[in-house]
Amino acid sequence: MRNKLLILLVFVIVLLSFFLPKWLFEIEDLKAENQLFSVVKPKSKMDVQAEKIYLVKAIHDMSEGNRNVLISQKQPVYGDGHTRYAEVESTEIIKTVQGQEENEINRLKSELSKLENGKVLKALNIDANFASYDIEVGNFMYSNQESQYEIKQFCLESEMDRFNLEIEDKTGKILYLLFPKEKLCEDREIEEILQDYIEYLDLYIIDDWTFENNLLKSEKAQLVVSLIQNEKEYLLSIQTMTKYSKYYEIVESAK
Repeated sequence: MRNKLLILLVFVIVLLSFFLPKWLFEIEDLKAENQLFSVVKPKSKMDVQAEKIYLVKAIHDMSEGNRNVLISQKQPVYGDGHTRYAEVESTEIIKTVQGQEENEINRLKSELSKLENGKVLKALNIDANFASYDIEVGNFMYSNQESQYEIKQFCLESEMDRFNLEIEDKTGKILYLLFPKEKLCEDREIEEILQDYIEYLDLYIIDDWTFENNLLKSEKAQLVVSLIQNEKEYLLSIQTMTKYSKYYEIVESAK
């Protein structure tokens, strides 16, 4: 009996000598693989309460997510009271619901009127002058692992001027607006205009907006509101601090 136990013990030791190193290497490889692929997402600098605001989270998610073009193959173009179609390349074709274009145009008019009434833009006489513009509409879908957001992009162009803007679909808010210089309200400080834009976006409830270097910033929301000008146009927009910093670096390096 004692000899049998001794033989069994020797057998187990020999067996372990073959397989134990292999098992140990496999465990180490598994640990290394987990460390490689379990990338820890950097802790957000956003205030917990600010992050709960839909538009704040949407702007950050869109800045970090993937953008897919979702525009119909023939995009409606409005102008001179007629609807025409422009050929537009797209990565994915979506069906246009009847009457959807008219609803989008009405919403566009409404949002521009709000900026006009908020003393960001001059009186545009939108209803009277709208027929003079050709209008192209595009859709963009931003997505990450948690959420997806749709942006409506509009290009308004006439013989005299043009507007480019992007509207977040759920809130209907204009997040990006490129417009002629002469359409900006006169005799107003940049800070006043940016504050009124924040009011329009319903982000005035964030209480740490500060004006510095012609920018309106919120550390709690990690957002920047800017009014940038070139020779003929102004660009009014809201974006994440990270995205604005990257944009600023590109501009500076191009000088």
